[in-house]
Amino acid sequence: MRVPPLMLKAARELLGESQDAMALASKRSRRAIQRAETTPSSPAVHRSLVDYFKRRGLRFLPPHDGEGWSIIESADTGESDVPARLIRAARVGLQHSQKSLGVDASLSVSTVRRVEAEEESVERETRLFLVQHILSKGVEFIRPQGLAGWAIRWNSVQDDSKARAPRPNLRGRKQNSSTR
Repeated sequence: MRVPPLMLKAARELLGESQDAMALASKRSRRAIQRAETTPSSPAVHRSLVDYFKRRGLRFLPPHDGEGWSIIESADTGESDVPARLIRAARVGLQHSQKSLGVDASLSVSTVRRVEAEEESVERETRLFLVQHILSKGVEFIRPQGLAGWAIRWNSVQDDSKARAPRPNLRGRKQNSSTR
């Protein structure tokens, strides 16, 4: 299963890790993490990152029956409201910065930051408004069921992941250009 780069980035955000911390823990370079989060990476890097997330308690589910990619936490942490880490991951999966999500939801960037930081000064209604806005963009927050924890699904992120195209053979290009 080839996980799209955007889902790798959302999973890292779900864990609340920086690229530097993930690079250190996964024994990869920061640059390898950056590339894997923006373009399809080599099979070895991809596999090591998916395994890293699995060890950290996350599973990826590919699109199925018209639904998009999902990330599922392995343990129920007992939270009744959508956790801030899922809100942050949803924003990343929608390819929004805190500022652009704030503009899109008619909220200030500082309000989005405070919601994602789980600051107690944020009113419950404001937090729920932001969650409803994210839901309107095709994201689903799925409450813990059985042994599994929270899950998040992006219906806008379909199975568009492809292996990186191989580099063209230089000799083949030269031969083709000389026969023209």
